Formats: sequence, C-alpha cells, structure tokens
Amino acid sequence: MSPAQADSAPRIRTVLLTRATADNQALRQQLVDRDFVVVELPTAALQPIVGAPLDLPTALAQVDALAFTSPHAVRFFCGAAAPPATRHGVVAWQAAGGRIGVVGAATRAALVATGLRADVEANPAHGAALAEALADALTSDASPVVAHPCAAHARPELATGLHARGVRYVPRVCYGNQAPEAQEYSLIAAAAADVVYLAAPSAADRLLAWLPSLRDAALVCIGPTTAAHLLAHHGVRAAAVAKDPSLASAVDAIVAASHLCR
Repeated sequence: MSPAQADSAPRIRTVLLTRATADNQALRQQLVDRDFVVVELPTAALQPIVGAPLDLPTALAQVDALAFTSPHAVRFFCGAAAPPATRHGVVAWQAAGGRIGVVGAATRAALVATGLRADVEANPAHGAALAEALADALTSDASPVVAHPCAAHARPELATGLHARGVRYVPRVCYGNQAPEAQEYSLIAAAAADVVYLAAPSAADRLLAWLPSLRDAALVCIGPTTAAHLLAHHGVRAAAVAKDPSLASAVDAIVAASHLCR
C-alpha cells in the first residue's frame, strides 16, 4: 500500500465500554462484527446491601406492584444473588395477583430467567415511562403502592412519576454501585479510545476522574439522563445519545459517533 493509499484508508476505531465485562458481551460482539477494536474499563463494582432481615410475605402483602429498572435489581432482589426463598416468595406473590413492571428488554429477560413475568413494560424504556405504565395498570387499586428494588442513590424519575400519579413509592435498596480500582494496564488501553460508551452518570464521573483526556473523545450516552449529567457536571456535550437503552440503539449511536472522529 502506498503512503497515499494508507492516508485514505479508513482508520479502525477503538471503542471503550464502561460496564462490567459480563454486561458488555452482546454489544462487544456487535461492534467487533463492524470492525471496531473494543476495550473495556468497568466503572462500577456492584455489591449486595444487607440490611435488617426482611419479612418477605409481610412486605409483599403491603405492595401492589414491583418495579425493576435494571437487570442488576432483579439479580440482587430475587435472582442469582438473592436467597432462593426470596425468589420463591416473589413467584408466589405474583401468582396471587401481584404485578411486576420493568424497564428494557434486558431487565425483562433477567426476570423471566428467575421464573417470573413482566406484567408491565415501559415504552420508551425509562423510569418515567414505567411510572406512567404502572399507574395506568393500578387505576382500579385503592391507594396503590409500588416497591422499587434498586441501587443506593437510584435515579428519581420513577419515584417522581409515581408520586405525580398518586401512587406511593417505596424504595427497596438491595445493592450498591461502588467505584472499582482501575488497573494501570486498563487505563493505558482506555486512554487511546476514539469513542466511549457511557451507560450511567456515575460512569462519566469515574471515567473522567481517571482519564480527563477522554473529554476529547467522542462520548456516547445511553440516554438523555446521562447526556444531561455529562453536560451539567463536566461541561461536555455528548457526541451521540442512544434513542433508547436497547442494544440496537447503542450500536447505532456508537457508529454515528465514530464518523465524527478525526
């Protein structure tokens, strides 16, 4: 290849993913299939939060619906990271008429894998839409109550939307989002990224604290909440924002942002 041909050849772009490796598998494969180089630097370490012993039958008897806004919430509340008795209790509660609402296909799949079903699904896939869908589903209930298994410092959109519709919101914190210890070799690889996919506001905070130079990369956000946080707290405008949290939308946004790279 001549120097002129080398200069005109499309450069292979490097994409940095900021979720845990297990959560990146499908997106990584889609990007590799499109000839991207993919590197990973997890920005969150999820840990269960163990509080006072929960009297599950009593707790579930006091709510009309459960709201799951992430696969992690399913995992820690009634999935693989929860005691089997908890899952059995939720299955029995749903069989007796309890309803479950979810945000996103990944959360629905995690729920189904535990033997449960999604009675209500947000469309579009975000907390505010789930609040509306659950409120509509609970119109026949007097003083309805929705419990939200969630991380510490959960996003407020679900709670705000339910309160606006006269539905009582009860958070059930079951896991925490901690900053992992970034390894030096991972930081070196990440620093060379052309495109960065940010799946949460905390990912933006931690990544830019570790690698401020990535402010100049094409930053892609999972949705408008993360994009707004990026602009408000870091003064950086997202190169692209996924139209929803689906895999296809993430791929489309990353591809679009890659075209903006020099």
